Amino acid sequence: TKLALAFGLFTALFVAVAAMAVLLMQQENDRFTHYVTIDEARVKLAREVLEATQRRAIAARNLLLVKDAAQAQQERADVESAHREVKLRLAEPKTIVARDAESGDSTGQNLFNDIERVEARYGPVALRSVDLLMTGQKAAGAEQMNTECRPLLASLTRAAERFVEHGVSRRSQDKEQAVQAFQAARRDLVLASALSLLVAVALVFITPRRILRSLGAAP
Repeated sequence: TKLALAFGLFTALFVAVAAMAVLLMQQENDRFTHYVTIDEARVKLAREVLEATQRRAIAARNLLLVKDAAQAQQERADVESAHREVKLRLAEPKTIVARDAESGDSTGQNLFNDIERVEARYGPVALRSVDLLMTGQKAAGAEQMNTECRPLLASLTRAAERFVEHGVSRRSQDKEQAVQAFQAARRDLVLASALSLLVAVALVFITPRRILRSLGAAP
């Protein structure tokens, strides 16, 4: 009975340490998955929003410079393509910022809302300016770009840059937390393994003595 109890205890310790190792490995895998699918995606999508707005602004500005009708049509097509891309890119981060808000961090949601508010004003103005330029009203188009588009574009760029900075900051924070969690998990696993080893060594010395004593042999 004593031998069975000793082996049972040893087996229980072995299973406990193995289960702990599996659990810690799963937690590390979850953190890595979060880093790749959430943190990296947050930064990537934020930068894509910023780049799309900049491409649209550049194409619209080029309409003031080109004189050839074919080039003007190409620039207009570039503006419209970039405008569609902005709408597409703005749709993609919504799930991530909503998840952040649910977890208690509403900063990303607020910054993203700022982008949407400014874009709702800037997008239509930019397209109207393009229409004016394409219909030969260059003076009116240029005036609207200078008085309305430029300030709104500056606000949109600042809002997008803040969103990018937030994504980079969150990525760094999550990475640091993951490193700290890994170090703590490694320490706990080492301690558990060391404790199991000490118990196993103790069982090796104690169990035979108790068995011999129960059989009437000298301790």
